[in-house]
Amino acid sequence: MKKASFGISVAVYALLTILVIAVLALTLPPLVHVTAPPPPLAKVPTPTATAIPPTPTPLPTIAAFVPGSGAPAAAAPAEATARPPAALLPVGRTTGWNLVFQDEFAGAALDRGKWTTCYPWFEPAKGCTSVGNDELQWYLPRQVQVANGQLDLSVQPQRYKGTDGQTYDYVSGMVASGAGPATGPGFAFQYGYAEARLKIPAGSGVCPAFWLNPANGSWPPEVDIAERVGNPDSNKIEMIVHYLLPQGGHDFNSTHFTGPDFSADWHVFGIEWTPNSLVWYIDGVERKRFTPVDRIPHTPMVILFTLAIRGDPGPDETVTFPATLAVDYVRVWQH
Repeated sequence: MKKASFGISVAVYALLTILVIAVLALTLPPLVHVTAPPPPLAKVPTPTATAIPPTPTPLPTIAAFVPGSGAPAAAAPAEATARPPAALLPVGRTTGWNLVFQDEFAGAALDRGKWTTCYPWFEPAKGCTSVGNDELQWYLPRQVQVANGQLDLSVQPQRYKGTDGQTYDYVSGMVASGAGPATGPGFAFQYGYAEARLKIPAGSGVCPAFWLNPANGSWPPEVDIAERVGNPDSNKIEMIVHYLLPQGGHDFNSTHFTGPDFSADWHVFGIEWTPNSLVWYIDGVERKRFTPVDRIPHTPMVILFTLAIRGDPGPDETVTFPATLAVDYVRVWQH
């Protein structure tokens, strides 16, 4: 009987256990939640490579200069200001001229293709002077310098024996545009407009000049575009033409212009030469007109810059040595 009840108890216990497990399975969430695999992702096409334009680099700027202001205006884009330079024309002229010769003296030495350091009818290396003109200097190449954008001709006291056997008290510098018997073709012109920007030295006896002379070495004619003939007044400029007379011999016509102190600043001197006239200009303003046709030069001329010392009245305490004739530029135009 005990065995039977024990068996029944075990069976009941087993049944109850099964029922409890079944109830729990129906009422409690599963301990592990398994989800279905996610649907496959839609295939995204690989993008095609496209060149991306670079970010534009801003143009560099150039300060626009306002004439007369002394300072640049607001900066402007380079493409707006990078235009070809305007044609160089004589001061005060706007059209009608073609540039045929120029030197801006922008290098570090004299352009020997354009200039000789003596009169073209002398041998440049040995120096020279102007015989019979009461001058006290001997011209030497070493007194000619190009630097800082200008040509400098300097004169200073020094005893020097020239190739003519004479002893001179000063050495100085000069240049000519190189057309002559001793120098070859160089540059010479017949009719046109010649112009130079100069700063002249002050003092008595010092004679700076910008002038024209025949390429063949003959004389006259001669055209002095701007000259100080040794007087102590640096506000006076001589404008002179030398010419042959029909009956023989020669004469000259001289006019002086009194203006500012020409040694204190730069000034532009020019001449317009035609078959019928010579017209002198200072800073673009006409200062002299010469029209006798039979006394106008009609032969190719060379350009000269000279710095002489005249013996009468001669240098005095008003001169500071070395004295210098400075040339910023020289240009020649023709129609």
